[in-house]
Amino acid sequence: MDANKLKKLHVINYNIGTCGMCKHSLFPRCANAARGYELSVAYGSCKLHTYDHLKHSDNPRQLSVYRHGRCDDFQADATNHESYVDDSWIEFLKNE
Repeated sequence: MDANKLKKLHVINYNIGTCGMCKHSLFPRCANAARGYELSVAYGSCKLHTYDHLKHSDNPRQLSVYRHGRCDDFQADATNHESYVDDSWIEFLKNE
């Protein structure tokens, strides 16, 4: 990676990580037979965060999350990246 690019990424505190790359997330996959591969849907749930639904008073529910969002409890899942993270970018995949 270009040294000036790397320096700038550090200056702006750049990081990689979204709910789709977090070990706490669950995103269902659906087959796309026409294209011959599976797609991950945009919305899933968080295994870490729950909430009490206003209309339903039963048990707390898993929090619905958007694949490209992120919270402060993000923890990278090294085995389930939504896309490959090249070694030159791995330092920006932070658990912060």
